[in-house]
Amino acid sequence: MVYRQKKLHLVLDLDHTLLHAVDIDILASKDREYLMKLGSSSSDGDLFKMAGELFLVKLRPYIRKFLKEASKMYEIYLCTTGIRSYAVMMAKLLDLK
Repeated sequence: MVYRQKKLHLVLDLDHTLLHAVDIDILASKDREYLMKLGSSSSDGDLFKMAGELFLVKLRPYIRKFLKEASKMYEIYLCTTGIRSYAVMMAKLLDLK
C-alpha cells in the first residue's frame, strides 16, 4: 500500500529534533523575568502555557521549510514522550498552514 501511494513514512521526534521546550521555572529568576516581559513577541522562541506551567519553545532553524519539503515525499508522523496535549500543541505550532 505504501508503494502505491509513492510516499514512505517518516517518523520524527519532537523533542531536541524539531524543537526544544523548557519549563521556564527551571531558568534563573532574571532570565524568567526577562522572558515574561517579552511574552510571545520574542524572535528567539514562544511562551506556551500548558497544564498550569509555562514553557519556552524554540524551533530548529528552517524546520518549517524542511517539513514542507519532506511532506512532498513522506507521510510525516511525530512522536514524543510528552503528554498528548503537549504533542497536539507542538504539532499546531509546526503546522505548515
